[in-house]
Amino acid sequence: MFTPPQGQRRRTIRIFVVLLGVAAVLALARPAWTHFRAVAILLRIQAPQHPGALANFSAHPIEEVLTEVPTPSGPIRARLYIPKDKDKTKDQPDAPGIVLVHGVHHLGIDDPRLVTFARALSSSGIRVLTPELLSFADYQVDRSSVELIGYSARALSAQLGQKVGVLGLSFAGGLSLLAAADPRFGPCIRFVVSVGAHDDLERVSQFLISNTIERPDGTTLRMTAHEYGALILVYSHPEDFFPPADVPAARETLRLLLWEKVDESRKQAEHPNEGK
Repeated sequence: MFTPPQGQRRRTIRIFVVLLGVAAVLALARPAWTHFRAVAILLRIQAPQHPGALANFSAHPIEEVLTEVPTPSGPIRARLYIPKDKDKTKDQPDAPGIVLVHGVHHLGIDDPRLVTFARALSSSGIRVLTPELLSFADYQVDRSSVELIGYSARALSAQLGQKVGVLGLSFAGGLSLLAAADPRFGPCIRFVVSVGAHDDLERVSQFLISNTIERPDGTTLRMTAHEYGALILVYSHPEDFFPPADVPAARETLRLLLWEKVDESRKQAEHPNEGK
């Protein structure tokens, strides 16, 4: 039986180890690239003014454009974030699109946290559209917002010639799921990411009022609800919580409180008829 020389066996082993190492690098290259991009996005969100070297990994310059989304009830204000090439002269032609829907907050699409998030997403090579839901800006959660989300997805999809994603924050998450389930809008929506959303608004509302909620196994959980959710609920339906004569003053008091104008809110509550 022929046995190769010891030197040849060592060379064979070395070649095998090198090939195995190359195969391992190739197999891990894509997951590593994806991981670094994800880390970079998170860092850009955390420190947008001073991102650091890793945060700039695979980052694109972006262009921000105020625009409008057409709907049957009239156009709505929106902002578009467009990733550019490195010299800022051309759009990324194959950039995927995502509709980023703000939560219940009076600043709407101008909320600095939303703007930072949209910029970070867009700099990773995604065209981001942030439509303004005026009812959400007025702390109202209603059915009309479902259609506005749907028409926004349709508009971005038509612009890009491909299906788009929808990322809904807080109450917008549940409404984004409803938009995707609507046959008018579903064909242009590829996926929905729902962050901090509700599954059953009636169930959530009961929890905000009573501080109790039923678990899946039928037992009851007692836990203090965050006051922000309760304030939104009461502000949306003050007629269910205050006598008719007190509704206007209560609405204004709660609006000021939601806008974090605590002193003005307290003054309004103490002197509801002042200035009339």
